[in-house]
Amino acid sequence: LTLSRDGVRTPMPWSSNAINGGFSDAEPWLPTGPDHAALAVNRQEGDPDSLLNLTRRLVRLRVETPALAVGDLTLLHADDQLLAFERREGTQRLLCLFNLGDMPVTLPPALPRRGRPLIHINSATDERLGAFGAAIWEMTA
Repeated sequence: LTLSRDGVRTPMPWSSNAINGGFSDAEPWLPTGPDHAALAVNRQEGDPDSLLNLTRRLVRLRVETPALAVGDLTLLHADDQLLAFERREGTQRLLCLFNLGDMPVTLPPALPRRGRPLIHINSATDERLGAFGAAIWEMTA
C-alpha cells in the first residue's frame, strides 16, 4: 500500500507477455506491478466488457454526440449518491445519470426518461443505477 500516486502512474501495459508490459525496452521510471499483465491491452482487446472497450465506446460516443462535446449543461439533481444533468446542443438533449456510490440507487420519478438509452454501465436500468453505474439517454419531446 502506498499513499502516493505512483501506483496509478505506472506505464501502460500493452502486451501481457512482453518485458515492461510492452511499454518500452528501456527501464521505466516506475516499474509495472505483477498484477498489470492481466490488464494489458492485448488481454482486454477481445473482451467486450473490458475497461478498454468501455473507454473506447465512451470516447466514440463523445465524438459522435455534439451535446456531449460542446453542449450546454443544466444540473437536474445532485446529492451524496446521484448526479443527474442535461446536456443540450441544438435540438439534441441528453440526460446523463451517475451513481457516485457503492450501493444501487433508484432514480427519482421527477427525472425525465423519455427517449432511448445511448449507454448503460454497471447494471443500469431505466429505473435504477447499480453501484458506480451510469446511463446516458437521448431525450425525445
